[in-house]
Amino acid sequence: MAPTLVDGEHVLVEPSNRADVGDLVLCAHPYRSDTRIIKRVSATDDDGMTLIGDNLAQSTDSSSFGKVPWSRLIGRVCTRL
Repeated sequence: MAPTLVDGEHVLVEPSNRADVGDLVLCAHPYRSDTRIIKRVSATDDDGMTLIGDNLAQSTDSSSFGKVPWSRLIGRVCTRL
């Protein structure tokens, strides 16, 4: 699948502490707190969310770093510009 966002595209993020399956979210990387990532939520539970990249062939996501705790969620992408 092709990526939803392309380099240079800007997004607006609505601050949130929860997200639903299918949402694009902005999170602090689980192991590199100075890095921000935008991924799609593929599953949720009380402990956090599983994130997946839309471009599976080139994505680093929960398949490599595991479930992301809710505390790492910055917000949901609400608009792309």
